[in-house]
Amino acid sequence: MAELGNEGHLDEAIDLGLRSTTGHPGDDFIYQMIARDYFERSFHDKNHSAKWTRLGAEYSEKALAANPTDIANVFNVGVNYMLVGDDLDTGGCEYYRKALAVFDGLAPRLQGEYAESQGRTVQLAAFRKHNDEYRSMLNSSLRRCEPSSGQR
Repeated sequence: MAELGNEGHLDEAIDLGLRSTTGHPGDDFIYQMIARDYFERSFHDKNHSAKWTRLGAEYSEKALAANPTDIANVFNVGVNYMLVGDDLDTGGCEYYRKALAVFDGLAPRLQGEYAESQGRTVQLAAFRKHNDEYRSMLNSSLRRCEPSSGQR
């Protein structure tokens, strides 16, 4: 799937990913790859960028639902929401709010030195640093948003 996506065969990569899901927590990685491919499409197809970006967000949400306890998965969903917010001409604030909620919720889980993520032990210092940076960036971006329902 990654090879197809890297070679620019995004439709084939997405189709392979969709056929590869099993309904288990490990699907989070496949959903993340599908989201990445949709985000890649949004960069190359500016006429339909919002469509591809929203589909990327949809598969990010599926990744989160598939494995909501894995730190790396949750962190990647937050990053994906930031990408969506940056790419959308309208509605970006909604995704900035979602990203901030993800990073805020993740912060307490990043205390300590190590955690299990994707079947291995990872150091939390880098996650913690990036999480704090992204929260700061999002708070700055959200200052430009209307305080209401998230629509600009």
